[in-house]
Amino acid sequence: MVGVAALCVAAPAAFGQNCRPSHSKPHINLKDMGACAFDPLSLSFSGEPVEQAMCLMRGMDATRNLAPPLERLPDA
Repeated sequence: MVGVAALCVAAPAAFGQNCRPSHSKPHINLKDMGACAFDPLSLSFSGEPVEQAMCLMRGMDATRNLAPPLERLPDA
């Protein structure tokens, strides 16, 4: 009997029902699929493979913004 009562009390906590935030997060609406133009339908980026690589290999500057696109690919 005591075991069943303990299980009934512990079950909601085990399933995370008491662990939800008190408010919901705001919705995020994407305006585009990023600088490299990802197409979610074909699961690919736009452009030829070399153009895709130059876009995807960009670094970030000190303010964590994308650096300008590469002019050429680095040597392998």
